[in-house]
Amino acid sequence: MQPVEKRKTRDRKHSRWLLPGLLLALTAAVILLTAGLNRKTEPEAAKEPEQGGVLIRRSAEEIETVTVTRRGGESWTVEREEGTLYPAGDRSWPVDPLVGDPLQDALAHLDYERVLTDRPEDYLSAPEDFGLGDPLVTADCRFTDGERLTVRIGDRVSGTEENWYYMTVSGDDRLFAASAGTVQDLNVEQALLHPVEQPRILAALLDRITLTDGEGKPVREWKLRGRITDPDAGENWLITAPFAYPADGEAIRGLKENAENLRMGTWYGPATTENLAATGLDRPKQRLIFHMAEGSTGTVSPDSGVYDVQNWPESTVTIALGADRDENVFWVLYQDQICAVNRLSFSAFTDTDPLSTAARYPAATPLASLSELETEENGLRTVYRLEHGENGDFSVTKNGEPLSPEVFEAAYDRLLTVTVSGRLPEGTVPGETQKKYTFRTTSGGTHTLEFWPFDALHQGLTQDGYALFYLIRDGMTELP
Repeated sequence: MQPVEKRKTRDRKHSRWLLPGLLLALTAAVILLTAGLNRKTEPEAAKEPEQGGVLIRRSAEEIETVTVTRRGGESWTVEREEGTLYPAGDRSWPVDPLVGDPLQDALAHLDYERVLTDRPEDYLSAPEDFGLGDPLVTADCRFTDGERLTVRIGDRVSGTEENWYYMTVSGDDRLFAASAGTVQDLNVEQALLHPVEQPRILAALLDRITLTDGEGKPVREWKLRGRITDPDAGENWLITAPFAYPADGEAIRGLKENAENLRMGTWYGPATTENLAATGLDRPKQRLIFHMAEGSTGTVSPDSGVYDVQNWPESTVTIALGADRDENVFWVLYQDQICAVNRLSFSAFTDTDPLSTAARYPAATPLASLSELETEENGLRTVYRLEHGENGDFSVTKNGEPLSPEVFEAAYDRLLTVTVSGRLPEGTVPGETQKKYTFRTTSGGTHTLEFWPFDALHQGLTQDGYALFYLIRDGMTELP
């Protein structure tokens, strides 16, 4: 009998780990292969869009000509001569620096916000998808050394909250994102090239604002009572048309700010007989008149920090309002120039209801400007006299007897917050005065409030001789 061969334990042990070992080796190979593939593709997957940068850096003085073509067909050219931009072929007027300087800077210092793609096939196959088939604006620039630059701006970049626009630049295949500021500097309407003389209206010196009809009759007017240097000048204005009544200080401040910021729009032409007739300014619909008193204004120099004072003579600015160009724009005449202006820029004067500017607070004299307050009721007369110190403090007497300044100030502050309740019916005749307040100011002004019966719940108010509102009966704060 032949002996039976037995399997050795050692062989069985090795065979038990053979399959797992092969699997482990295969897994490791797959991991290494995958890692290798990942290492190849990782830079592309993680690549960030290129940040903003510089395309052109030259001096604006190197620009020789610029031609701008806007979507819709408008095209114009400007050229430099002895450091000044002029319309091509016309030296009768220079380009407005407020328009020309940003235009030159945008081209001489051309920047971009992002590189959107560096593959021209991404956008050249369908330029209309980016607004580049018919660009929003194309700017062609020639420099003094003969180099040329063409910038095309398309539509707004999609897929981002940033206010960017598609842009291409000659000599570069990339598609860029341009800032809204660059677009604004390049996409200039031809009418904006002509310089426009702006009125100089100084809010601090204004003492009368008038809007007249075509015949010169005031239809809205606000007038300062007193001098512009009076401490209470801001609260001492009067509506004189279409009715007479004290004006609200905040409303007047708003009108004065609007006046100082008033700007003529785009140039139309000189005030020739033909141009005046074409714009309805041969017979203006209205005239806006700003009168400024003689005085001085001061500003702090941002460079030296010195407070500079400039003196101004008495002056008047008159602007004639003509026909409508369209629903948003009308023609105006200032000096010898006809301009198109946006209706909204003049609406504070042409559309404001004068009633909305009437004083709603009967007592409007600031405590710092008050020298005396007299009350009369049922034959009883009470006089409060104030003496103001240099440091803002004051003393007060009541019928000659000392009174606590703190107590008086608290009551007077409440008096300043009392408001009217409504407007009196048209044609109301004031009744007999039941109570009267007389405010005398440190500048010599006088203001009066007279209260009289109106109905069971209200008293009529006559303010400085003008009756327009009523308020709750006995609504005025009692003084100590």
